[in-house]
Amino acid sequence: MANKTVLYVEDNPDSANLVIKTLHREGIAALHAETGNMGFEMAMQHRPDLILMDFNLPDINGVEVMRQLKATPETMNIPVVMLTVDDGYATRSYAHDVGCDGYLVKPASRFVLLDLVNSLASAG
Repeated sequence: MANKTVLYVEDNPDSANLVIKTLHREGIAALHAETGNMGFEMAMQHRPDLILMDFNLPDINGVEVMRQLKATPETMNIPVVMLTVDDGYATRSYAHDVGCDGYLVKPASRFVLLDLVNSLASAG
């Protein structure tokens, strides 16, 4: 069975390193993008099994990136999970309205994160 690949769009290097190391320990390949535009380009290029998306990014916010992904035929079926410190109702509602497949608040439990990745990312 092919390995799962997760793209993490996150501008904070400490957060990115923690999540990527967690995924690698479980045998899950992880890619990292530091901006929303870079995340969109990497999603188009690599077609990951799952995208973890921060809300607050230096160029465009994560929900806008998700809106672009869901509107693009090549990426519209890739599950996107918001992984952010923003636990506000407005952000959750905004993310849900544009097709968010999951929402985790940082810092997320390693077990909750891995369960979500394993349930949403299809191998192969």
